[in-house]
Amino acid sequence: MLVLLLAGGFLVRATFPDHLWEDALIHFRYVDSLLHGEGFVFNAGEKVLGTSAPLYVLLLSALGKAGLPIIETGKTLNILADVGTGALIFLILRTVVGPWAALVPVTLFVLSNHFIVWSTSGMETSLYTLLGMVSIYLYTQQRYGLMAVALALTVWMRVDGAFLAAILSIAVLFRTGLSGLKYPALSALVILPWIVFAVVYFGTPLPHTMFAKLIYLAPYRDRLAVLSEVATFFGGPLGLILALPYGAGLYAAVRRFPYLLPLVVWPPLWFAAFIIGGQFMYGWYYLPPLPAYYITIGLGIGYLVSLLPTLSRRVSLGWLSDEGHRVTIGLILASLTVLLTTKALTIPATRLAQIDRQIRSDRVDKALALWVQQESSPPARLATASIGYMGFYSGRYILDLDGLVSPQVTEELARGGSRLSVLQRAQPEFVAARVQDQSEWAKTAWFTTSYVPVAIFDSRRAQPIVRRDSDFQSALDRWLQHGSEDYLSGQGVVMVLYQARTALGDEAL
Repeated sequence: MLVLLLAGGFLVRATFPDHLWEDALIHFRYVDSLLHGEGFVFNAGEKVLGTSAPLYVLLLSALGKAGLPIIETGKTLNILADVGTGALIFLILRTVVGPWAALVPVTLFVLSNHFIVWSTSGMETSLYTLLGMVSIYLYTQQRYGLMAVALALTVWMRVDGAFLAAILSIAVLFRTGLSGLKYPALSALVILPWIVFAVVYFGTPLPHTMFAKLIYLAPYRDRLAVLSEVATFFGGPLGLILALPYGAGLYAAVRRFPYLLPLVVWPPLWFAAFIIGGQFMYGWYYLPPLPAYYITIGLGIGYLVSLLPTLSRRVSLGWLSDEGHRVTIGLILASLTVLLTTKALTIPATRLAQIDRQIRSDRVDKALALWVQQESSPPARLATASIGYMGFYSGRYILDLDGLVSPQVTEELARGGSRLSVLQRAQPEFVAARVQDQSEWAKTAWFTTSYVPVAIFDSRRAQPIVRRDSDFQSALDRWLQHGSEDYLSGQGVVMVLYQARTALGDEAL
């Protein structure tokens, strides 16, 4: 049964439509720079750690050097990582609640739409989650040396892995005493070469994205909003049904399996940190502790099943006592059937949403990037907040209006500046922006006298509308009036490409 579940999860992911998330292409641009001898950079000559997953970049670079295509390899690695995580969920629970009860959380995981989406997006999320689960599994097996190595790789994959590393290291210290200090020391030793390199090369081992997000996401910091988002994520009919076994799992960990407490407390502590900080949560932020959440549900199912014999004696259900084993397996199989059916029914809608999202990305982000590549030479600079697609496919210098790979932008925003002041200082040859990104500056006198709209990329059209087309001005006017409404209503995504008047010369007149 386990093999069928894992194989099914793999096939669902492997047959999912082509789907690339914007942020994945930031990693891939770093990989491309390494493979072309430009160094660990996003923009040639600028040593900025703008990727939050340096180990992922290094791994893909090594595989790319061996001749493997980086995008397909990244997606394949993450799909396989999900298979590994599913197997680890089963291994952790098998000896605690039995193999049949362990299949329920495995089912929740392998058919999770969240993991299906992100494992096929090119992001590092599933690999990062797998490393965290390997660390937890080794902890449960008391193989602390190997756990320390896995934790170091987890932190190297993404710096917020330090959160899990702290939880497990503290747990080991409680179990082993001061002698357990050697394990965090081993983790530090494993990651030390990267830290030394990052300090020498970038000036810091911390991704610049951390500092940039603290600045540009500051206006969206809201504890109640984050709390509402988390409640919505875990809510719904299925969430309410799972609340009982999850609560029972928390109780079982405290009373029967205290060594599993680090695993059980990780999800609530993880989400509490985001809520207290009021930090906006992107979709992939929810995923790393979810396998631990599913394991807690498995613990709860095992605990509730263990109460059945006591219940049968109290209410005189002799048949339940006599055939308890069969009833237990029957209940679990029934639960598996309901879960499989419920999850399977949601997958087609998820597929359609991903197909639609990729069509929009291809017609807008990718198409614009390729247009800039064809219509400009390498010295040209492109200012945009959509840096993944733009950077990877255009091959041009990118001025990141959010500052993730552009420290000068972060510094300007930290001083109280705006995207308009960033553009005024840099005066790039091209500016690309979506409807929701340019309301503060697109209609200002300085911008309209300095830049000319040259192309419109609409997700509802297979081809862009360019300046020489007869309907260009009418399309632009309509977009400026109604584009925001269309975006908010989900009707379409539009991006306008502007070019500096000085670069256009007579064409700008």
